Amino acid sequence: MLVTELRRKIDKRSNEKLLIQDRLKGAEESQRLARVVQIDLDAVENTVQFVATKVQTNFGEHVGALVTKALHHVFREMRSVYFAVNFRPNRGKTECQLRLVTEGGKMAHPYDCSGGGVWDTLAFALRCACLVLEQPQRTRFLVLDEPFKFLHGADYRRRALSMLVNTCETLGIQASVIHQTDDKKDSDAGLEAMHDHAGCLVYKVRLTGYEQSVIEAVTV
Repeated sequence: MLVTELRRKIDKRSNEKLLIQDRLKGAEESQRLARVVQIDLDAVENTVQFVATKVQTNFGEHVGALVTKALHHVFREMRSVYFAVNFRPNRGKTECQLRLVTEGGKMAHPYDCSGGGVWDTLAFALRCACLVLEQPQRTRFLVLDEPFKFLHGADYRRRALSMLVNTCETLGIQASVIHQTDDKKDSDAGLEAMHDHAGCLVYKVRLTGYEQSVIEAVTV
């Protein structure tokens, strides 16, 4: 009787062992398949990250070159400065940094370099870059109310308006721009830069009294 009971217990334990071994084999096979899938996922993730980095780099170079060109057109004394668009991971997302880089490699935030109309020029070029990236050519339209209001001096205003016309013409952007002059000496600063461009119309609005004005077409 005792032997029979022992055999029954031994058989039970043997069956449990076989069941555990089968489960272990199944778990090991599942682990192997999971590792294969993980390798594939890692490869896909690396590919996506590579493509995303490439796209971000191309985007940054495109925007940076456009903004730098606009900056150099208006501020010729800043030829050694260029605009940089950098990307960095932050809290699981990608953060974009906009910086001005000097000849010595020092970086400055555009907000810290806004005196004299620098930021006005940068902001206009950034608007154009974003518009080109977001909209097809036929729907690229900007309405700008005194985009260079902090830019002083006839030469700077002339260069800014010339840069505006060239940028819009090159990128296929239509724009309606309000530009204000503050004194008689600077009354026509930059307007001649628009006369030689086909499809560019210039109108001068002159106040004649309280809530009264006269609109005159400016010709060559």
